[in-house]
Amino acid sequence: MSQYLQQKQREFKGQYKYSVDCDKIKTNPTSLQVLDGSVRAKHTMIINAVVKENSGRIVVKIGKSNDIVKQEYNVAKKLEKLEGFIKMHCLFSCYNNANFSNINEPININHFEVCQPDHTSNVDVLIMPYINKGQTINDYLESGIEPAEYKKILKQVISNLYNAFVKTGFVHKDLHFGNILIDENNDPVIMDFDTSEFNKIQGFFWADLQRLFGNVTEKSYPSNNKSYIISGISGIQILLNTIMFIKSSDEFFHKNVNELLSILEASNVSVLDNTKKPTIYNPDFWGGKNKTRKKTSKHNS
Repeated sequence: MSQYLQQKQREFKGQYKYSVDCDKIKTNPTSLQVLDGSVRAKHTMIINAVVKENSGRIVVKIGKSNDIVKQEYNVAKKLEKLEGFIKMHCLFSCYNNANFSNINEPININHFEVCQPDHTSNVDVLIMPYINKGQTINDYLESGIEPAEYKKILKQVISNLYNAFVKTGFVHKDLHFGNILIDENNDPVIMDFDTSEFNKIQGFFWADLQRLFGNVTEKSYPSNNKSYIISGISGIQILLNTIMFIKSSDEFFHKNVNELLSILEASNVSVLDNTKKPTIYNPDFWGGKNKTRKKTSKHNS
């Protein structure tokens, strides 16, 4: 796919995301990194205002629709006391007129609070931390993560998701390796809450784990020709497909999560050198996207 089409595809998602090194940009404005979308003149004005007041590395996200960044902020706010989820700095609004009359006001990113996002015509801006080197699980696989570390990260993700679901009803709904960062302690940090929800539908929780383990089979084959093979993957598949659409008691639900963690703990992770690209992940292995979407919708009715 051409770079132009990739850019248009990203813009269609309705968001712009910038990696901002405040100290570096003060001396070299061209050092701004575009993560999603493309640079807009008004965005440059906003980022310059943010840079004046802060130091260090941050990520600035601006949505075409204010609902996008407000959704991210509101979800993160509910998860802020839980481990394993990105903690936002702040959400603020620029008064949407020719001069952005308020962007020279102090923007305090050190407090997790709403700063005047109160009008639909405003441009709402979400500021979040830059985690480690911005590396996701995919990036770690590319660099050659240790097998034991890979399994530890997967277990942490499952435990954090389970804890969040039990305490808040949180389901991510777009859980793939590209949405899981690795921090400086090699711990996973889940991000990107555009489609997340809070409910108590167990089927949605198991669908999250199906997406996660779909990545294990689909994306554990980085371009450096190494494959990360988990020996217990078929046992995990059987378990997830068996309980996916079963509404169970809290005790049984807890037991299933522990069984999943036990299977993963007992599994071996092998790193193989590959000269041929393995077969691409078939979503039907996990029940298929259409099947999942159709059946989970019944739980919502």
